[in-house]
Amino acid sequence: MAGKSQGSILVFIVIIGGIVWLFDKISEYRLFILSLIISTFAYFLYLSQRKKNDKKRHLKSLPPLKPLKCELGDCTKNYKAKSLTTKTESYIVNLNDHSCTCPDFTDFRSSFEKGDLRRFCKHMIQVIIKTGIINNLAESVQLVFCSAYDRKKGIFLDEYKFTAVDESVALIGKSNNEEWFTVIAQEESKNSKFGGYKRFGYNINEGRWSYGENPLNSKIFKQLIENWDRDH
Repeated sequence: MAGKSQGSILVFIVIIGGIVWLFDKISEYRLFILSLIISTFAYFLYLSQRKKNDKKRHLKSLPPLKPLKCELGDCTKNYKAKSLTTKTESYIVNLNDHSCTCPDFTDFRSSFEKGDLRRFCKHMIQVIIKTGIINNLAESVQLVFCSAYDRKKGIFLDEYKFTAVDESVALIGKSNNEEWFTVIAQEESKNSKFGGYKRFGYNINEGRWSYGENPLNSKIFKQLIENWDRDH
């Protein structure tokens, strides 16, 4: 037992001696160690700031996203639009007021301001396309209406913004659940029903395109969606 006790004391003395030696060395080089710590901190601070600056430059290089509105001008004539569901009913469309007598408009869409794309039901879009009024509208608005008409739906997304990628107009729409975004842009095959454009869905939480189908320049659209609320 005495031998073990003496051995433990010896180990303890060696450890204490090592700590004293190490402390003495640290004291000897404390200025060097301090400068090393400060230099390391400054370097990581520089990297962090450079990353922020790179991100700002990258955002500035992205094409701008602008809110999309629809102005039809003076359309005093009322139009009759057949129901796309029953085929027997008809509704009165007033393009001057951007209004329709269908339940979809009176119960829901009428709450949106004039010019807001969500105000347009499928009957209003039907009239705009069949009368040729659509040809007088901006290309970005034409894309929204043609896509909705192709699906026999009204405009339903919370917000549309338009941009230009490789000199081609494109649209991005934000859905009300803030998870799915709609992109109306040129497809790779360019064989869609309206001039090479197609409707795509992108899930921002999962980082994937719906059904694995993506538009041309899909990386740019992903970046635009991820920076939806940035200022221009």
